[in-house]
Amino acid sequence: MNTPKTSSADGLTPKEVKVLQFLAGGKSLEEISKILGVTEEAVRNHRKYLMKNLNLYNLTDLSRYAAQAGLVSSEERSTTRLEVELTGKAIITSFGRQIESRVTARDLNAHGIYLLSGATPEVGDPVQVSLAQEEPKLSFEAEGEVIRVDQLPEDQQGIAIRFQSIPDLDH
Repeated sequence: MNTPKTSSADGLTPKEVKVLQFLAGGKSLEEISKILGVTEEAVRNHRKYLMKNLNLYNLTDLSRYAAQAGLVSSEERSTTRLEVELTGKAIITSFGRQIESRVTARDLNAHGIYLLSGATPEVGDPVQVSLAQEEPKLSFEAEGEVIRVDQLPEDQQGIAIRFQSIPDLDH
């Protein structure tokens, strides 16, 4: 996990705290907008602001931050997450050309994935991910967009991807 800028909810507006609590509790943008009486776009903007200003990259990180700040209990956190290593491939479209790379998923959740890869995409590049595991039998395919690239040792890249379509892992 990335280190958040603060260890508490200090500096957040009451509405931002509510949005953070609802997101950490697994509510959808639509559900949150209805509860708060605002548009989905307003909730989406709050989510973007929270992630940017708390130095977090996905909803798993937001959920963990909310629990650490005492805004939700660990039991209330409901971000679906698989903590298994899956191998497969990613097809990255970078500068108009497709690059296929073998990848290993290190963190897979309902909203994104962190991959280890030999390819070096750019932030914003579209990605198609196909992962599989034999025991227990599990396969996963999704499309997304690169939101972060980390240089790792041994010529590997850490690639954080936000999903655009999330079959079979949505919550």
